[in-house]
Amino acid sequence: MSTEELEAFQVFAETLNFTKAAERLAISQPALHVKIQKISKDLGQTLYTKNGRNLHLTTQGIQLAKYARESLRREADFRSALRGQGTSQPVTLSAGAGAYLYLLGPALREFRQSCGAPLHLLTADRSQTLDDLTTGRAQVGVTVLPSPHPTLSSTRLRSIPSTLVVSKEHPLARKKKLSLESLAGLPLIVPSKGKPFREVLESFFSKYEVPLNVSMEANGWELMLHFTALGFGATIVNGCCRLPRECRGIELPDLPKAQYFVLSQKENFLSESALLLKGCLIRQGKRD
Repeated sequence: MSTEELEAFQVFAETLNFTKAAERLAISQPALHVKIQKISKDLGQTLYTKNGRNLHLTTQGIQLAKYARESLRREADFRSALRGQGTSQPVTLSAGAGAYLYLLGPALREFRQSCGAPLHLLTADRSQTLDDLTTGRAQVGVTVLPSPHPTLSSTRLRSIPSTLVVSKEHPLARKKKLSLESLAGLPLIVPSKGKPFREVLESFFSKYEVPLNVSMEANGWELMLHFTALGFGATIVNGCCRLPRECRGIELPDLPKAQYFVLSQKENFLSESALLLKGCLIRQGKRD
């Protein structure tokens, strides 16, 4: 496939919309449609399906999108090297908002000071981060996993305990540690159903035979802490979070520590700047 065809499919895969992709490529929509159909015919594969108005990449389409991104990135890096320039291709990191706010700042600062490549940050939950990595939208990711990922390169960044957060006027505020049994009946602000941390809470509250008393559902550490500070209930967050001054944190040793991992495709598929970013993240984990 030509570079032009790879570029066309990459943009189509990102937008899954012929009109928007054609606008970005500065070509007509019929011309883009012909390009995508030609690629599909040349490969002998169906690259996308249509469900109503929505387009979805097939497994083969996802693989091609990943190949296109990697090929175009490598070509751009090679051209920069021939000109004696540093890589100008952006490196993309996918991670949760909490990781950006509380964990990754020093590593990102180190990367910025040592590399001129643009840094593109994607804010994503665990499933989206893994999808960003497997599809090639991101070269490096940081997320919480119970164990190293079976197919992605995985390096443990940090292990962080869970913290119960209450208002400083709460009767429990003077405690340093609490068992889960101590939380029976305590109104809690928790993530919505299906979120990974909600599943952890439900599993361990059930294990200790403690009813999970949900007073509010909110997603994201900052939002959960905000409503706790406003008095809507206690919450449980990662111990790395900065607490509002109106709140106090209490360790919960019965809950498992959150294992943060730095993830990527195998290193021979990473650009020089992506390798540098990954190294900055891993070094920070060793310092913490």
